[in-house]
Amino acid sequence: MDKVLSALDEADIARRDVRTSMLSLSPTLDYSSDNGPRVTGYQALNSLSVTVRDLAAVGKVIDAALAAGASTLDSLEFTLEDGRAAAAEARSAAVADAFARASTIAAAARARVGRVIAVTEGSGMDAPVPFSAARMALKAQDASTPVEAGTQEISVALRATFEITASSVGSLRPAPYCPHPSPSRHRLSSASRPSA
Repeated sequence: MDKVLSALDEADIARRDVRTSMLSLSPTLDYSSDNGPRVTGYQALNSLSVTVRDLAAVGKVIDAALAAGASTLDSLEFTLEDGRAAAAEARSAAVADAFARASTIAAAARARVGRVIAVTEGSGMDAPVPFSAARMALKAQDASTPVEAGTQEISVALRATFEITASSVGSLRPAPYCPHPSPSRHRLSSASRPSA
């Protein structure tokens, strides 16, 4: 593990971006004896979770860790370092979409959309998207491991309730309060930063 940590240091990975994710020690058993299983040794497992903030360096970091003795690559996932701005933009777009939907429905009923009664949000940012990797012994090759981050979506689902009022055209005579729930879902894409 010391060699792997040294390789990560040489790849300019800050120690704050490296943490132990699993540490275990289990016996190796021999079942060939008629007297039952016999302990022949112990197997240690020490797993690291490494955050790589430079997307272009992900493949090289993976190769460096494997060349230093890392035996498995369990998973690779991409997350947003800070998705608050994109989430706020998605909420604004979702509210505008809800109002547009409600206006279309109200116009078909010869009515107008009035004040907003309530707005509730159903879900926020999508969970990190995992990219599975085979749990097997790997060997670093001469070429850097290709890694494509693609895009990550931030999804906002909300339900808005509007008051509708009678239009000057038509004979619709609504009740003083007639809520109309208008669900809306809007998606935005944003560049992601990987964790390996």
